[in-house]
Amino acid sequence: MADRNHPENIVWIEPSHRGVITPESARVPRRMWRYIRTERKFRVVFNHPDPLIIAACAAHTSSRPETWINNTIISSYTYLFHQGYCHTVSVYDSENQLVGGLYGLAAGSTFFGESMVSFHPRASQIALVALLVRMKRAGFTLLDCQFTTSHLENFGCLTLTQEDFLELLHQALKLHGDEPSLFMHNYHEDELEEAAIAKSLG
Repeated sequence: MADRNHPENIVWIEPSHRGVITPESARVPRRMWRYIRTERKFRVVFNHPDPLIIAACAAHTSSRPETWINNTIISSYTYLFHQGYCHTVSVYDSENQLVGGLYGLAAGSTFFGESMVSFHPRASQIALVALLVRMKRAGFTLLDCQFTTSHLENFGCLTLTQEDFLELLHQALKLHGDEPSLFMHNYHEDELEEAAIAKSLG
């Protein structure tokens, strides 16, 4: 995270408790399913060639007046994106404006979520649902959310001790999710609609 005393430096944080979403815990609130089914004005893009969402996650919003992302983090993850290690989920509105999304790293069958942002009330939720749908289909077993929030709890985020998290992570890293299927295939515009109708992440 950014060092408040030295804006271009970063500090490493190892929390005593960790927020995670597993295939067993993952869920989507009913209101969110209804919204997905009735609103068709958003477009979700995995790994957009221009990873604008990384820098966008550093923006201040009304719900997040401070950010832990500085220029060092932006440039580092942008470099990792172009090397194929960092991945993005970007949400665009009907006017092709970036309205939210998330980014993170993939390893084994784990996706390490780094940050997410919304410039529209539902944008980050749509990105998260799209990611969860793809993760389950691609055989990923763990989404590392870093910290548990009330927002993430609505989607099945669990709080683990650091010891339990490391044990779960060790097992997840032994497995290999289908990373190309997760991020590199073109996104089908009806993918969320189909998942919403089935009310399933599978």
